[in-house]
Amino acid sequence: MTASSLSALKPVFPQWGPGENLSEATTTAGNASGVGDGAALCILTTRSRAQKEGWEVLGKWVWSSVVGVEPRVMGIAPVVAIPELLERTELKKEDVDLWEINEAFASQFAYCVEQLGVPIEKINPK
Repeated sequence: MTASSLSALKPVFPQWGPGENLSEATTTAGNASGVGDGAALCILTTRSRAQKEGWEVLGKWVWSSVVGVEPRVMGIAPVVAIPELLERTELKKEDVDLWEINEAFASQFAYCVEQLGVPIEKINPK
């Protein structure tokens, strides 16, 4: 893969118009997620139940935020949801050790990171 070959790929969503910078990046087959299989398990329970079962407590659920954005900008809801969540919890970005932001499309992920101003080393480390 080269920068030249990537730049020659056609947009997957041409109706969105051309991207001119990071905030308006164009989604192509070269920067979007592929088809993959995977599995994960997360158990969300009370601290007392985790202690009773002998499970290590890895995190703490504090709050959630559900927002909607226009379908044409699918994938950028974290830009709206995260500030709302921080305001409701009276937390600052610096108070959060780890961020998980959907990275299905590189362009939407890059936009979210740029707009939120969250340090990249704290985002999706695994």
